[in-house]
Amino acid sequence: MSVILETKQLNAGYGPIHVIYDLDFKAKRGEVTVVVRPNGVGKTTLM
Repeated sequence: MSVILETKQLNAGYGPIHVIYDLDFKAKRGEVTVVVRPNGVGKTTLM
């Protein structure tokens, strides 16, 4: 399958609050990915 989305060392946050650190992620065509974590840990920021 071909890669349709890839990140390397992604960081994200809101001002001084960091919610994603050094994320490496690869999604392939036709693949289903689920992110399961508690509230407030950056799932929506990731998407």
